[in-house]
Amino acid sequence: MSVEGKRAEFQAIILAYQATPELETLTKDFPTAFLPIATRPLLSYQLELLEKAKFSDVIVVMCEDDIEHFKEYSYIFQKHTINMDIVEVERYTSSADVLRTLRPRIYTDFVVMKCDNICNFDLHKMAESHRLHAAAVTVFAVPKEEEAKPQKKTKKQPAVDYFGYDESSHRLIHMSTTKKERTKRSDSERDREKEMRITFHEALLFNYPDVTVTKELRDTYIYFFSNRVLQVLEDQAKIKSIQRDLAPFLVNNQFSRLNPFDKKDNEREKALNVAFRMTSSDKNLWNPDSDAKMTIDKINEAMMNDLDSVADIIMPEKRKAYWCHVFTTNKAYFMNFDSISTYVELNNKAPAQSFVKESPFFAFEGEPTVEGDKKKIDASAVIHHTVKIGENARIGPNCIIGEGATIGEKADIRKCTIGRHVNIRKGARLNGSILMDHIEVESEATISNSVICSSATIKGKVTVKDCTVGRKKTVDEDSRSVTID
Repeated sequence: MSVEGKRAEFQAIILAYQATPELETLTKDFPTAFLPIATRPLLSYQLELLEKAKFSDVIVVMCEDDIEHFKEYSYIFQKHTINMDIVEVERYTSSADVLRTLRPRIYTDFVVMKCDNICNFDLHKMAESHRLHAAAVTVFAVPKEEEAKPQKKTKKQPAVDYFGYDESSHRLIHMSTTKKERTKRSDSERDREKEMRITFHEALLFNYPDVTVTKELRDTYIYFFSNRVLQVLEDQAKIKSIQRDLAPFLVNNQFSRLNPFDKKDNEREKALNVAFRMTSSDKNLWNPDSDAKMTIDKINEAMMNDLDSVADIIMPEKRKAYWCHVFTTNKAYFMNFDSISTYVELNNKAPAQSFVKESPFFAFEGEPTVEGDKKKIDASAVIHHTVKIGENARIGPNCIIGEGATIGEKADIRKCTIGRHVNIRKGARLNGSILMDHIEVESEATISNSVICSSATIKGKVTVKDCTVGRKKTVDEDSRSVTID
């Protein structure tokens, strides 16, 4: 977001280095940022979102081992107009430490986003809202959708985001994340969700009587930060996570006596608190001969007496609180993934979105080469014009087939996303699956409800069901049936 010849008003940072344990099969030796969504690498969606908002530059944070994969996707990244500055970090560097590392490169307010989602909303409006309120942080939150019931029972419970904000101004005054827990009480209460207790100071509610506290919003991990936040990170070494630590710290300390943006005042506050504890009663504070009074005088003198009086520091209502803001809209599409099942769900839902189908990076112009009856190819299937389809092959609805793929004769493909340069041979049957790039599926193999990673090989007559096959792996004839529950 800049004007030619002028310094950018906002900078952008994409965190594309972090790995999710639940995605280990997909991301082992392969970065999350390059996982395909509708045959297109995930990072491309992030870049397009920034380009729509007129950003001209972006800092992409990646691991050294992941950078080599840029060559594989140069065909699409070369189409982007935004300039990418690639910064290397260690795999398990905390997100807050990444910002500390980037501090010399950040000269203005900035937006941070995680590379685990695709979304479509007006990022430019969010930037305007951040600028209008001169906010320390602006958090993008979207209405929560109903969660699909997991196919398998799991002890892991999804996190719940709590937001408290003023209805009229959308000032964000509370932010926290917790996990759902089950209480061990009577039979009738056993499944009751244990709620988090949230309290507000009476004076705060007097100034903001229309506070809405909700858990029906999702934190998207898209934040605009004031440049001053970088100094807070230097002062607060315990902050490790942007989402769990930094954003809630800023939001929940807006009205604190210790202003995190004023280090000098904070040091004075701590020193004065020590002095107050030295006196047995408040009246001694004003006794010119008391130890407390003399200590306070020395503190104020050492700190150049730049406060009007001691009262300024012990009366929080005189402090000027900074502003935190929540940006919400019902016109946004947002979906992220943190497991293989949600990755599959995202691949199934994304192609139906107009911003995905109409994107210049989703180029499927022209007709594929078809040998035989075209009536066996569903009209709703999205097929790249370079695809070759053999005689009597059947392609059903809700299918996407990427560049350079070959579909053998009598192959049967239904509800699948197939990547670039995939070779599917005679009589193979595929249903409800995702195949990434450069995959070999030999004759009469069967793949159902599975994810096959790039450069894998499925040998002939093998059945792969409810399975994830890792990158460059081979499922051969010795394992006639591969099933993972």
